[in-house]
Amino acid sequence: MGPQGIQGPSGVIASAFGSGGGTNPNGLAANTWGFVGQTVNVTVAVGQRIHVTSHKYMGSSVDATGLGTGICYQVQGGGGAPILQGGAMLGGQVSANTRIAWGASAVIQPAAGTYTVGLCASSGVPANWNLNEWGYTSALVFQP
Repeated sequence: MGPQGIQGPSGVIASAFGSGGGTNPNGLAANTWGFVGQTVNVTVAVGQRIHVTSHKYMGSSVDATGLGTGICYQVQGGGGAPILQGGAMLGGQVSANTRIAWGASAVIQPAAGTYTVGLCASSGVPANWNLNEWGYTSALVFQP
């Protein structure tokens, strides 16, 4: 094996997009981070990064409080909880019969591999987050 060559030019390597209902906050265990809405899978090589943007319509038929959201990633097919990238946006709340778009974006630099990425949520009372709809996730793999 010879010496490693120079790094190629920076730019977008790949992209992924998905839309769908996905999991809802009321399908998660209390105080546990989990994917909500649509997720997508992307593959990265050493040194590459993933830019993720994800949104989902979520709400409640009753007053609901304590929703946290953020971008997560997980080795594709991996077990355990997804990894929250950076800090979370905490304390989300809605009045009864209200649904709004929740979203986040982040840049992730994981080890080489294939990852599931998307919007995550957590709530102390996930059953109250029961008025949910469609979501969208976009991901760009890029070389800085």
